[in-house]
Amino acid sequence: MQTELTEQKIQKALRKFFSTSNVRYEMDGLYVFGWESDKLLETRAGMIYEFEIKISRSDYQNDFKHKAKKHIILASALDKPTVQQDLFDHYYKERKSKYPGIKPDDCLKEIAGMSERARRMPNYFYYAVPDGMLQPDEIPPYAGLVYISEDGKIVGTVKAPQLHNQKYTDVELGLCEKFYYNMRTAIHTAEDWQKAHNLVKERLDEELASKGKDMTFSQLEQEHREAVRERNMFKNMYFTMVEGADLNTIERHLLIKEIKKHDPNFDYQKVMDEADRIYKERYPDRN
Repeated sequence: MQTELTEQKIQKALRKFFSTSNVRYEMDGLYVFGWESDKLLETRAGMIYEFEIKISRSDYQNDFKHKAKKHIILASALDKPTVQQDLFDHYYKERKSKYPGIKPDDCLKEIAGMSERARRMPNYFYYAVPDGMLQPDEIPPYAGLVYISEDGKIVGTVKAPQLHNQKYTDVELGLCEKFYYNMRTAIHTAEDWQKAHNLVKERLDEELASKGKDMTFSQLEQEHREAVRERNMFKNMYFTMVEGADLNTIERHLLIKEIKKHDPNFDYQKVMDEADRIYKERYPDRN
């Protein structure tokens, strides 16, 4: 069954952009350049590919308004004055909202004064979007496109131009520190979830004990799983027999009796009505 695409699902799909053997690093949500990157892949050859993930057209359009500085840097690699002018307007508007007295010339000086480190960028830049959301002529000249299907697969690409051929070292990008920070954050998050889980189990165990239930949370959870599995098994058996028209009255009552042993709240009439509806749709000529 197809599901709505999410950023996480697209991130997962982009792992297949290259073969596993060709990828040195895979990074999600990391500040490697002067902005947070949704997805970064560094090849064994040292080329870095950035993927900006967009789920909707409005999300895509807002990218230029809220990350104008990033796009000015990317556009500068291809020296596209018209594109840079459009982006500069967004950049100036954003800076003026924070500093009302700032002038356009001040913004130009800010951009011109960016250090070499601040101007670092990936070797290739792509937008990763749901299949058909954007057309190739809608993206800027410094970007490529990756189309992702609803079931989370890459179904098409528009090749991005190479922005530069420089290869950054791990030290230049501070990858060791970033990887360490992400690892520690993941460990602390897992520890917090485990603590919360253990607390819930302890409270449920106390609640069961206070009511005289000689059963732990784990045992209760297992019993519930088994009950659900058995209930579904009997319901599937019931539908199969009804649809096959080989269930007589006695067999029907015996089956209901058996189901109620495992599920006292089994709604016979509701299931029966649904079974009859399915039966009539499949066998309209039968009485």
